[in-house]
Amino acid sequence: MVSVFTAASLPLLAALAWAWALVTLAGPWPRPAVVAIAADLVLLATVAVVGMILGRSRWARRLAAATATAGLALGAFVEFGAPWVVAAATSAAALGAVTGPWLKGWVRERPAALGPPEVAVVLEILLLAIPGIVGAAAVGGLGAAAIVGVAAAPLAAFWYAKTVKGAVVAVRLLYPAVAVVTGIFEGGVTGLVLAVVGVAAGALAWTSGVLVAARPLTTKARSVPIPAELTPPEILEAAGLDERGRRKT
Repeated sequence: MVSVFTAASLPLLAALAWAWALVTLAGPWPRPAVVAIAADLVLLATVAVVGMILGRSRWARRLAAATATAGLALGAFVEFGAPWVVAAATSAAALGAVTGPWLKGWVRERPAALGPPEVAVVLEILLLAIPGIVGAAAVGGLGAAAIVGVAAAPLAAFWYAKTVKGAVVAVRLLYPAVAVVTGIFEGGVTGLVLAVVGVAAGALAWTSGVLVAARPLTTKARSVPIPAELTPPEILEAAGLDERGRRKT
């Protein structure tokens, strides 16, 4: 019998196995791009596992399946070897675990009533996935400008997730601007992909759900005076007031 913890943890093991395979086996990407891809795959799988185990979230289950599938897709461009076999087998097991019946009853079947809007979750995942997306496109190399652009994406995601002051501005304006500028400096396919995903994240950030997720759901109410005639006598007595609401002398 596969436990919930085992089934939910397999995607992270698969991501670690693919990171090992990418680093040790020959592929089309230069070393900086390999590091970006491998690190991002592990980061996304970690987010998915935490979301499934602690949050019991549907989006985390989907993200876990996506990371396992992405690993298999990346494996198509890497030479065959022992790390490849281990990673492919672990990814297949992870896909079976997260799509099978073992998480039924643990991961919610419906969205949480008080959870963030789906568009806000998609934005977070997109920002976290940008290093891997750009790294996969960086067959010709990953320069300093692109490294700055991809490193800023998880920072923007963390800023928005904390819903601190300026979080919405960061994902709507600051990060898209950084992505476009660094993409221009980088040039080539890598720079183009960086600029496109940065603008896509910015466009997604302008939807209403992103703003709702970053604002508190409650607002401070105004204090409204209550006539003394409508106030229970025991409250007036405790406050030292007479039946007309005047201070007793």
